[in-house]
Amino acid sequence: MTITYRNLKGAPLSADELDQNFRELHQRLEELEEGKASAGVRKITQEGPDILFESTTGEILGRVTVPLMHFRPRGPWASRENYLFYDLCLFEEKTYLCKTPHKSGDDFESGRAYWDIIFGGD
Repeated sequence: MTITYRNLKGAPLSADELDQNFRELHQRLEELEEGKASAGVRKITQEGPDILFESTTGEILGRVTVPLMHFRPRGPWASRENYLFYDLCLFEEKTYLCKTPHKSGDDFESGRAYWDIIFGGD
């Protein structure tokens, strides 16, 4: 089983994909809990985006990759474009962060509620 990442898919995750991600994490935690009863967890470490659980016997009980947020620079804002969470756009010398996935309209101001300004604000 694997975890599906939005940034690798390039589109929002479906409800089924989100559920599958949670099922995968739940299963991995249950496996850790079962192993913990017999050997115990000695150490929890992080390697990049991975969290490793090591038993008191030195065995790796599990590895969980933590999803990371990735900003996606999109350049100047454009009409009739699909935008996703964490897309960054430039508009009137300011940088905006997309907070709601949407397809842009004919002008920026009509979809202003989809964006938060992060640089260049007053």
